[in-house]
Amino acid sequence: GVQTCALPIWAGSGSREACKQPCALSSHWDRLAPMPVADRATATRLAAELNDTRRKLTSAKARLRALDQALMDAGTHAREDHLTGALNRRGLAQNSDSKRAVARRHRQPLTLKRLDGDDFRGVNDQRSHGMRDAARVHFAHTVKCVLRPSDRFARLGGEEFGVLLQIGRAHV
Repeated sequence: GVQTCALPIWAGSGSREACKQPCALSSHWDRLAPMPVADRATATRLAAELNDTRRKLTSAKARLRALDQALMDAGTHAREDHLTGALNRRGLAQNSDSKRAVARRHRQPLTLKRLDGDDFRGVNDQRSHGMRDAARVHFAHTVKCVLRPSDRFARLGGEEFGVLLQIGRAHV
């Protein structure tokens, strides 16, 4: 159980008080030697240093969380096509390793279907790059909407896309 803390607190007057806060480590406090503070100025300085260290620790923790998020974002960007949000070649390769293992374990076929959007070039010729990109995004969104959660969709490059399908025995 949680016991009451018996950590000594040294007041500026030299009187000794106990903390009395709930503390799971209270059994360890008796091993710590209290450090008496000679005067109020020293106590004030030490308290300021402690607060400064706490602020620095809080700031370092926030920076660490931001760096962790940036690392996760970089990993996502390394595996996803920035335009369509579909996997890119690297993302598909990483996903295909685990999909192959599952297919092998369940003795199910695994298929990669290639979808070539050559007609997107015509949109570019007749309209603009922006319209071609909008067509790619719409195409990717439409394909992702009809796929199963277990399927993987990727933009392999330019106008070329791929769908990795795990097909059960009933579909073979």
